[in-house]
Order: sequence, then structure tokens, then C-alpha cells
Amino acid sequence: MTKVYHAPTQPSLWMIYSVYALIDPRDDSIHYIGQSRQPEFRLSQHIQRSYGSTYAWIQELLQQGLQPILKIVESLEDERQAEVRENYWIRFYTEQKAPLLNKHPYKKRPQWHKR
Repeated sequence: MTKVYHAPTQPSLWMIYSVYALIDPRDDSIHYIGQSRQPEFRLSQHIQRSYGSTYAWIQELLQQGLQPILKIVESLEDERQAEVRENYWIRFYTEQKAPLLNKHPYKKRPQWHKR
């Protein structure tokens, strides 16, 4: 069962962008920061189609019968602001020495890439 934690003050508008963290349930360390309008769906995409270091980490969890914990870090109404805040949290957790698998700044994704 996937644990999902939501920020206590989440706006109630239809188009909300969530900045989220994927957390290792074994030690509560943050391994990934992302942003999406559908964070729960995005988590399922990570589980089904990750690659590189993220893939290896998720596969290790799955082999132990575990899944990443999804935590909503921030909720925003504007996509550009969500991108800015995603970068902020990546930098923040990198400085905190979190074992992030996405230490690179946000890169503009193709138009067809739905989050």
C-alpha cells in the first residue's frame, strides 16, 4: 500500500501543481523531487517506467515488497512557479545531503510530456 501525505494547506482549485518528494520507507530519506498536476499518477509512472538511478532504487524497494512514499511538499496554482519551487527543493535537499537521484536543475520537457 502506497503512503501519500498531503500538505495541510492545499489550495482547492482544479489546476494545482504539486511539488512532491519520493521517500525511502526504510529510512525516511528523500530520493527524488518532482512536480506534477497528478502526483499519485506520477508515482505510478515512476514505479512502472523509471530509468537510471531512480529505476535501480525503485526496483530495490519493489524487490523488498516496498514502494516509495509520496509526500506533497508544496501546492501551487502556476506551472512556472511549480518549476521554480521544484528547483528550489532540489537545491535545498542537495545542500542537506539528501541522497537525491535528480540533482540536476529542472529541464524543460517536450510538450507531449504530461505530468
